Amino acid sequence: LTTTPSTFTRTADTTVVVHNEETVVIGGMIGQDTTSSNYKVPILGDVPLLGWLFKSHGDTQRKTNLYIFITPRIVENPAELAALYHKKRDAVEKVHKSPGDVADQFFHPTSDPGQSVALSDIGFTKMQQNDLARAREYFDQALKIDPGNAAALINLGVISEREGKKGEAERLYRQVLARAPEKNAEGAVQADPLREVARENLDNLRGSGGSAR
Repeated sequence: LTTTPSTFTRTADTTVVVHNEETVVIGGMIGQDTTSSNYKVPILGDVPLLGWLFKSHGDTQRKTNLYIFITPRIVENPAELAALYHKKRDAVEKVHKSPGDVADQFFHPTSDPGQSVALSDIGFTKMQQNDLARAREYFDQALKIDPGNAAALINLGVISEREGKKGEAERLYRQVLARAPEKNAEGAVQADPLREVARENLDNLRGSGGSAR
């Protein structure tokens, strides 16, 4: 017997113009799944009227936010491409080689900031696997290295929302919004897609009955 595994695919198609090394969000998809479950004691749960004493019903909701970020970099020669590849690879390897999955003694404020990005990326993967406890550890470690890591702050906010900690989620989103805007070489303020994500999440939090104002 051969079975084909089920797959779920979400795609985004758009055209954007972006400066070199400037991050842009090309898609943001919010999904919410509701699962209904019924539990009952065999036979007793089917007794008219009294059967409700031996059965229960529960609904579980799961909210997911998927954002696609792209940071283009102009590479003028193979040497630059190789250097960029090795920099990213080394950052990820440093994370994976740490004992105990996440080691406080290995990641400290003077570590390479690239490790913060790598930790945040792994934390996002854990989120996709619904391992929220592990994801929170990675994001916390990323923020110990770089307290201004907006992606880690936003994802921690999403985790807090899932855990029902709306006040904490609001604080994290507002922390992203409080960042000073970045400027390009000409002194013009650059678009900050992470601020837009934080603002959108904050608006959604307000709509769902959070404490955001």
